[in-house]
Amino acid sequence: MKAVLSHLVNASRLMQNVYITIFFVAVFVLRITFDIYSDNTEPTLNSYISGNLLPEITGMLIELVFILFVVEAIQSAEKNRKQKAEQEESHRKQVMLERRLRAQLRFLLRRIFEDIDLIDGSTISTFLFHAVEHSKNQHMLVILKQTLDEEANSESFKENLLEVCQLELQLILSLTPICSGLSERHVKAWMSIAHYLQQINTKNNTIQNTEKLISWIAFFDKQTVSQGLAE
Repeated sequence: MKAVLSHLVNASRLMQNVYITIFFVAVFVLRITFDIYSDNTEPTLNSYISGNLLPEITGMLIELVFILFVVEAIQSAEKNRKQKAEQEESHRKQVMLERRLRAQLRFLLRRIFEDIDLIDGSTISTFLFHAVEHSKNQHMLVILKQTLDEEANSESFKENLLEVCQLELQLILSLTPICSGLSERHVKAWMSIAHYLQQINTKNNTIQNTEKLISWIAFFDKQTVSQGLAE
């Protein structure tokens, strides 16, 4: 009954008029039936109802229930299909947004550590920072921190670091609207990255703030994996 009422309420104006017309026609036919058949006619009203009208009504009700069941099943399947398609599309968009932001972070790290031999003997040029390589990413970010400690007294490294952070800050901030399409934790990481870039630009505890910058990039990477966006 609830499904029937819901269908009637959500039907178009034309179909509602059709249903009302059918209802009045049914009432009219029923009234005629009562006028034609009575306890004094042959067949009597009771025998007509039990022998003809009742079986017809029962069959119609069974057919109606079956039709409503089929329609409800089709509508439910279609609704689930649309919801799944919307979820898949939303997930695809989030993956693409995350990749765009990740590419900028990879570019930032490469510019900071370019022409620097990392502590493990590798170079930043080999660091792809792909989301699917989470363990490798986290290991490399630890290596970058250790390398940072080794380069703490290098004036050329500090000069390059300041120059890169000055250029990258505006790019990072301009991508903030894109980050809003991801999770709150991604936004938190992104804004923290922007904050420590700004701190580096002010030459305030440059090396320490760069370590924190790398930590928040690692945090960003972790959120991508935990939310199933590493594709």
